[in-house]
Amino acid sequence: MTNNSITNSITAMKQSLLNDLKQAKEGVIIDISKLPEQLMVLHQHVAETEIAEKADLVAKFEELLELLDQIAKEIHSKYEDLNRQIKVLDQEPEP
Repeated sequence: MTNNSITNSITAMKQSLLNDLKQAKEGVIIDISKLPEQLMVLHQHVAETEIAEKADLVAKFEELLELLDQIAKEIHSKYEDLNRQIKVLDQEPEP
């Protein structure tokens, strides 16, 4: 895979992750099940590049990981909100 095609793949994944993050913040269900495999494939391609090109690709790859971290935090925040709501419901007296 060429440096250009790897960069294009990373850019496309970044746009997809930005969209997923936006949707997660809006409470929309997002599918993250394929992300680990996609990241592993991209990582393998980055690892196979020439050393001179690798620094830029690694920086872009790290941006993807930061977006994933933000998505994970948003999902965790939604989970905590739901957990609090359930606890409040459990504490309400029955009529």
